[in-house]
Amino acid sequence: MKQYIILILLVIISIAQVSWGGFLAIRGFTIPIALIFLWLIRMKYDFSKTIGFGFMSGLVIDLLSSTPLGMHTFAILVSLGGVELISNRFEHRNRFIYLMSFVLSVVIYTLAINWMGQLF
Repeated sequence: MKQYIILILLVIISIAQVSWGGFLAIRGFTIPIALIFLWLIRMKYDFSKTIGFGFMSGLVIDLLSSTPLGMHTFAILVSLGGVELISNRFEHRNRFIYLMSFVLSVVIYTLAINWMGQLF
């Protein structure tokens, strides 16, 4: 039941990111609200559940935005997966590691969106 509530919250947050994403830009950098929520989920659940939630969030963002289908889904999955591979080498109880991995995840997400935006 808890996972369904998280999934509904993530869908609502993804809709909010598509709706208000342009208003949340700071100097041209859009804050990925769904990715922030996914990292909060990552602190509680294991990686496989986080990837499932990330896939659903990316799919909702792709369906509601004017970008090609799969663009945000791919960017979210690459950023979560890549940072998970890197952060496995460090101690997981350290909050600083989570903060730095989140910053790295946002950078990877932004680079993936910009790279795929140039392709299409």
